[in-house]
Amino acid sequence: MFADRDLNQLNVYENGTAGVWRNASSLYYEADRQQQTIPDVSGDGTFLLAGFDWQYPELEVVSDWTTSGEMTAYSTSSQPKEVRDVMGIYSSSLYGYGEELLTAQGVNLRNLEMAFTGFEPLEGASSGNWRFGDEEISLTERFRVINGKGYFATVDIPVALLAGITVADIVTSAGQRAPHSGSGIPILCVREDPRNEFHSIVTFGSLVSDEYWTGELVATKNLGENVSANKGIKSHTGYASFKVEGTETFPQDLLRLEEGKSYHFSTWVSVGSNPEKPFITGGVTAELVFRDNQGVLVGDTWTVYPSGPIVEGWQQIKGDFDFPENAVTFDIRFDSGTQTTLWVDDLRLFPSDANMQSYVYDYANHRLVATLDAENFSTF
Repeated sequence: MFADRDLNQLNVYENGTAGVWRNASSLYYEADRQQQTIPDVSGDGTFLLAGFDWQYPELEVVSDWTTSGEMTAYSTSSQPKEVRDVMGIYSSSLYGYGEELLTAQGVNLRNLEMAFTGFEPLEGASSGNWRFGDEEISLTERFRVINGKGYFATVDIPVALLAGITVADIVTSAGQRAPHSGSGIPILCVREDPRNEFHSIVTFGSLVSDEYWTGELVATKNLGENVSANKGIKSHTGYASFKVEGTETFPQDLLRLEEGKSYHFSTWVSVGSNPEKPFITGGVTAELVFRDNQGVLVGDTWTVYPSGPIVEGWQQIKGDFDFPENAVTFDIRFDSGTQTTLWVDDLRLFPSDANMQSYVYDYANHRLVATLDAENFSTF
């Protein structure tokens, strides 16, 4: 499903939906080597190699072949942006500057529960999973299908995150399009898997396949327009920051946070000059307002204030919050308080039990100009 309707009429290889080869997973082979009680150089050290199942590799029916890592999401430039290891632990990356440069990477987190932007000129209005723009954009998400047959499929995603999706595309693990997917397969019903609350059972409005299949469910949401953000020449790192005058609110509908999970929020703020006091005053705040899939407010508004040392006129706003039950999206609200102008830079979010590092580049020559560590402190 493309915003450019003409692409939907093309062959899947012509519009780039299929035929793009990427590394899907890595596997290792584990077997005992033969060894005689009395050393025998003609046979010792050898092992029996079982053939790899190329047709259904995801089933791992050949027991000695074990998946050590799986790429679960890619950037538009085919860079792996989410990887799951053999223990089920995710590592993720963000790419910016036209999806060419690595802007953040983290361990023990999924791609859509991390965010970073340095508000650089070429990053655009939507960057690093944050949204600060006035353009209408669409979000295409790919969900792993654990198994499917007929009109049904079990999908590796909670029910709440499939809210609002009525049409989807199917890509099987072999890379071929399933029947009826060219114009989109209608979704009639989504229910929680009674065996696993983090899985969903999807009922389709047309037959997908009479045979068992695995792969991906691909869905596109129109996120609508957002509020315009102003970028200024003052910066904590790089060459730009975000300018706030008064109170400004920005809906964040790209991220997919997990209910009840703790997340860490951090950004740097400045009021334009080195304050006389060792902290920024005047009621400067950042707030998160949580909403369900209907846009109704849920939970309590989370408010955080500047704290910690002032470094060259910049002070951090940081803290940890729990994503409320039934929440799906949130708004981020900056308030300059009694200050005329507030500058915001190096805005990030990630799970509290994860670790993340981010990077800022010279937008003209793409050279690295700053690295921000796990505490969002920069090294130049």
